[in-house]
Amino acid sequence: MATKLNRRPFWTVNILAWSSLCTAGLVTHFFYYPTLVSGGELWAVNLGMGLLLTGALRLLLRKVAIWEFANGFKVFTVLCGAFAAAFIHNVVIQSLLTHLGWHNPSIPLELVDSFRLKIIWIIYCTWGIGYFGINAEWDLIRQKIISKKAMREARILELQGLHNRLDPHFLFNALNGIAAEIRPHPENAIEMVHEVSDYLRYSLDHRLPCLSSLSKELKVMEAYLKIEKARFGEKLHSAINAEDAARDALIPSFLLQALVENAVKHGERPSQRPLEVSLHCSGDSSSLVIKVTNTGSLLQNFKEGIGLSTFRRLLELYYPDRYSFSLENNHGAVCARLTLRGEPCSVS
Repeated sequence: MATKLNRRPFWTVNILAWSSLCTAGLVTHFFYYPTLVSGGELWAVNLGMGLLLTGALRLLLRKVAIWEFANGFKVFTVLCGAFAAAFIHNVVIQSLLTHLGWHNPSIPLELVDSFRLKIIWIIYCTWGIGYFGINAEWDLIRQKIISKKAMREARILELQGLHNRLDPHFLFNALNGIAAEIRPHPENAIEMVHEVSDYLRYSLDHRLPCLSSLSKELKVMEAYLKIEKARFGEKLHSAINAEDAARDALIPSFLLQALVENAVKHGERPSQRPLEVSLHCSGDSSSLVIKVTNTGSLLQNFKEGIGLSTFRRLLELYYPDRYSFSLENNHGAVCARLTLRGEPCSVS
């Protein structure tokens, strides 16, 4: 809330402001003081009264700020509080001047007293309005910080949920493949278990939303394709290649999972020829192009499943307005083309 301003900045600014104001008054009226000592006394009293009364006025305005009063009531409170402070301040100053015997007989005392009261009232009104203004600006800044923090935490939680949605999806398919191979090809099943173990180890190391180099992600895709190769044997051929500059680029962990998994899924229909899946990466960290191609065709009634819907959401979070993705038929094959521009957004 606006009432919880840090005390140290308030008093630092308040002391500097009143010291500057009192010093300016001392310099401006230097030749009017009977002695330099009397001028110093007036400077000290003005400073002390200014700090004391603005401190009291601050307590009043803080109480008003707690309640949702209309702005007109707040302005009225500032005017009344400033007048009360100015009246007390003026009485103390006039008492000091009377005690020092410092008065110009050519100017009526009532006129001087009235003029001084108006000037001091204006000063306190300006201070009160400035207090509310700075307080409101401070509160706005703090609310923006809280809002950004909340959005960042919500984003992290969403990313964690998206990663958790991907991992069981992959694991479900892998376990089904292992179960299918245990009896007819136990050696393949054992090899698949080792590959799944490597994948899970990587998954645990990257269980929180994080970034990985493309080269590490390609190794995970190699493990996945080995699992599918052990399952389908010669019915599946795969190839992964990437340019050296592209391998150093950072991407979100498990971003490639949905593309490669979707490519294998399209080859799970009876066919006379083996399914061929290729993953090619080019470019660099400023513009990375990823192409995943598989033999077959994209059905007209094709609907995106959990994997691709999660994949698109990850792109929106990590590359807002900085990516393009297409999935279409291309000369007897299904081609998924992804272009990423710039580094992925950080969630920390």
